[in-house]
Amino acid sequence: MKLDANGKPIEGEQDGQPTADQIRAAAVAEQSRIVSVSDMAKDHPEIKAQAIEKGWTPEQAERAVLKAELAAERARNERPKGPNIGGQAQNDVTPDILAAAVSMRAGLKGAEKAFGAEVCNKASGLKVHSFTDLVHAGKALEVARHDTREFIQAAFSSRDLANVLSNVANKFIAEGYGTVEQTWRKVAAVRPVVDFKANTGVRLVMTNLLQALADGGEIQHGALSDETRTVTADTKALMIGVSRKDIINDDLGVLSDIPRKLGYAAARTFNTDFWAVFEAAVATAFTGAHANTTTGALTITTMGAAEALYLALTDADGNPIGGELTTLLCGTTAYTPAREIFVSTLVTNGATTKYPGSNIYVNRFEPAFSRYLSAAPWLLVSNPMAMPLMVAAFLNGREEPWVETAEADFNTLGIQMRTWYDYGCAFGEWRSAVYSTGA
Repeated sequence: MKLDANGKPIEGEQDGQPTADQIRAAAVAEQSRIVSVSDMAKDHPEIKAQAIEKGWTPEQAERAVLKAELAAERARNERPKGPNIGGQAQNDVTPDILAAAVSMRAGLKGAEKAFGAEVCNKASGLKVHSFTDLVHAGKALEVARHDTREFIQAAFSSRDLANVLSNVANKFIAEGYGTVEQTWRKVAAVRPVVDFKANTGVRLVMTNLLQALADGGEIQHGALSDETRTVTADTKALMIGVSRKDIINDDLGVLSDIPRKLGYAAARTFNTDFWAVFEAAVATAFTGAHANTTTGALTITTMGAAEALYLALTDADGNPIGGELTTLLCGTTAYTPAREIFVSTLVTNGATTKYPGSNIYVNRFEPAFSRYLSAAPWLLVSNPMAMPLMVAAFLNGREEPWVETAEADFNTLGIQMRTWYDYGCAFGEWRSAVYSTGA
């Protein structure tokens, strides 16, 4: 029995039972505890239920929450930081596999040919669907892509990301390059050069035929033509960037779209330069003195006249050239009749009375059209393996442009891609073709 300060029994305590006020106070205290615990563990339902059931104080619930969050943080840090391939360790995800995964995701044609079947098979299991996925495949970053500069700096400190981006870009720049006409290859010889100096060579037609052995078996000396040609490689370049907007939008497609555009621009630049060199040489290469020029719109008759001129060409000693005409090179005006002559087995002859006749040039000279040529002229061109009409020189033999990727300069938020193309063009051999003005 509880007594008050005067030693008298407290009402309601005579039988050891709490008073009504005590019951109300205890209920209020319990409700306050439940509210505090619930608020403390609101993001951890299991801890919240356990704390309410077991009568934990808010302090006890706070300690349990902190312990759980620390354990979760340790688990995140121990988790593999890159995407797995069929359960493989992150260390097995090589830069080539990442590049293949991005390229395949972006729709690269011939990815297996570019990277190999084994790499593509491993890359197919990667879940790289965005720019963020690619960056996190190299390193677990603590910054979001919205923090653009910190995100890029952290990304480029991760595993070979710059190499991966450049690898992807070089695959797509070649794809973009290939979408532009390649007619120049049908009339040009390709020559590798090792520097940017002027590379001078003689014309390919020698002034001598092979000679009989002299007495005693001595081989006689031949002589090369005095006519020379010079080709010099130079560099053309362009830079374009993956903007801050693209990064925040998490657009993986820019890693393929921008290189495609750079490749497209490089091919157009090369074609512009190549055909400009040819057009500049026309006036001096195709003349009456060379006996390799004629007139007239393209018909079977004018083609026959051009062929006859070519067959009559000789070297400096008067020996027949002996080359073989393979290509009918033309601009827009002659392109349609060129195709008609190439595929038609019969032609219509006669001015007033029409009668059918055989087309002796069916499947004979393959039409090659370039929109970079003047519209009216057309040419019969020989096989460039023997006597090239033009020469294209490429530094170290690389016939496609290069592309590199890097973090942008300080005054730019984003990533920069730069492309450069080392090539040179020169006129080749005037004996390789017969030129018609087309009118």
